[in-house]
Amino acid sequence: MVIYRFILLASIACQGYAFGQSEFQLHSLKKGLTRVGEYSLEKNAIICGEHGSMPMKGVDLKTFKVFGKSGYALDKNQVYYPLTIECIETHEGGVCSCTEYIIKGANHKTFRVLGSDYAVDKNRVYFRGLPIAGADASTFSRIDLFPNLYFGKDKARVYWFNNVLDNARPDRFSIQKAGDNYILSDTILTWQFTPPDKPKLIIEK
Repeated sequence: MVIYRFILLASIACQGYAFGQSEFQLHSLKKGLTRVGEYSLEKNAIICGEHGSMPMKGVDLKTFKVFGKSGYALDKNQVYYPLTIECIETHEGGVCSCTEYIIKGANHKTFRVLGSDYAVDKNRVYFRGLPIAGADASTFSRIDLFPNLYFGKDKARVYWFNNVLDNARPDRFSIQKAGDNYILSDTILTWQFTPPDKPKLIIEK
């Protein structure tokens, strides 16, 4: 038996994945809609992962809802995300399942998904289920200029994934496409960005 462990996997590629659902819309798992994103309803239990995964513990089945294909879910008590994925392979096949999925300390009553793996509640900003240190939840927003770039900002900083883009000014920050690259600028600093590499500072006035 071989065991593989993955941290912060954004999504699980497996049969039954429900494509095309808005990551902002909440869905209840029920008859006729038994799978949304990483989560599925099997035998009156919620699983996170592929068919055959162990049921999630501590989930309130009646109030459990999924934010489309975002990976985020919640019930009346907690917020969830596939933080750790463990894949077990045997000679008979294999299965990938979530082994860590509770976002500790998240406020389920104020939790919102912003897109591009970002989410907020009244206290914190999250990227792929983990809090971004120092980010201001009350002013944070996703920079939605191009798909799949993973930039956000608050009143003081610009973020790429969950990292601070050093010295970038959020009030003047812009992104422009240049061929296969992107040019990031705040009118004083300019970066060249070629995904998936880290933005590279090229001009400092």
